[in-house]
Amino acid sequence: MDKKKFETEFSAFLSILNQYVSDESKNWTIKGFIDVYKNIFTISTDTKIISKIFEIHIFPIISRFAFEKGFNLVLADHQNYYPDMSFVFIENPSIKYAVDIKTTYRKSDNKCNGFTLGSHGEYFINRASSKNIQYPYNEYKAHYCLGIIYSRNYIVDEINMFNINDKFVIISLSMVHSINLKKEKKIVNFTTPYITEITAVKIELGEISEHLSYYTKIDKYNPNDYEFSDFEPLSNDLTPSHLIGANTLEYAISVLHTFCSDCTIIFTEDKGSNLYKLDTLNFYSKTYGLMFNNPTLNF
Repeated sequence: MDKKKFETEFSAFLSILNQYVSDESKNWTIKGFIDVYKNIFTISTDTKIISKIFEIHIFPIISRFAFEKGFNLVLADHQNYYPDMSFVFIENPSIKYAVDIKTTYRKSDNKCNGFTLGSHGEYFINRASSKNIQYPYNEYKAHYCLGIIYSRNYIVDEINMFNINDKFVIISLSMVHSINLKKEKKIVNFTTPYITEITAVKIELGEISEHLSYYTKIDKYNPNDYEFSDFEPLSNDLTPSHLIGANTLEYAISVLHTFCSDCTIIFTEDKGSNLYKLDTLNFYSKTYGLMFNNPTLNF
């Protein structure tokens, strides 16, 4: 396989690689470590740990790609060897392609922290050298760098652990920041986002045991009289009409409080952190004489 064809095939493969390592919300599918006693530990924000787990996570899928395209995938024999992966063409082993993996994190929407080149030894000068390189540099037909950029989660609990047999409740919230009163042509802003939909799923012994779902009406306002101006939806088709005849927020929160009284809470939405959602939930709960003091996981 020549260089141009390899580039085309590998680029096409990379376009779907993200689907293998992340869910529909673009969150990493790996959530932590588990030991033989079924205790679960979180993943550190340490970039070296994240980078290595990324590599281990994608190696199997890259290996399948290599096999399907007629290559053997050869991983570096030592940690300080270049490259991370060597693609050796089975029909003609003299055809080799080097792929080195580099990872870094986002600093903003359009800027990342930068990639480190790593240690490059004498094989850059003496390209027939075998020192610190899987195969001599001049045996590779081309050299590529696979860059992986991820967003860091700064709210990580590295102290506590959980057991797979613990009870968990996954909670999702729709929260309205403001509504537009149609007749008055006036926008009403809520200091604390108003919860208009609550769904929860309980997991016991690794399986779903119960679930609940409630729309909640906004006190003092008729759903026919307003439109959503700014909100975080569970589903894109949520409209004020869904709140006609809905339960009060007090009723929904009281049921939820009982539902997850002995469980660890998991929030799953992209926007905001656990603390943000838990604070919103507790802001309204306190007015009803309740409080969610459950441990939480930031997934």
